Amino acid sequence: MNNQYRASWNSFYFAILFIAAVDCEVGDWTDYSECSRPCGRGVMTRERDVIQEPRNGGLECPVLKETTTCSGNRCKSPRHLGISRGRVEEGEEKGPQTREMNVNRH
Repeated sequence: MNNQYRASWNSFYFAILFIAAVDCEVGDWTDYSECSRPCGRGVMTRERDVIQEPRNGGLECPVLKETTTCSGNRCKSPRHLGISRGRVEEGEEKGPQTREMNVNRH
């Protein structure tokens, strides 16, 4: 290997060693969103944007979205759950009736 080639290789090698790592940089959190439910338990989220992507082995970005639970107003009646009272049509039996409802709790 001639000296000129060796000098170029050494310069290239040292340049690679000293390339600066750039860490991820993120902005400020947004305000939390409104509660996802008007009554009962719901969720609120907030986010932040990436200002600088990591490069050259820099630190990865932290969490960009957070979610927390929230409680809306107390649910006062089945109408808040989208349930209405049924009417008895003419010719139907009057008296006790049942209605099934599935409620998913988060």
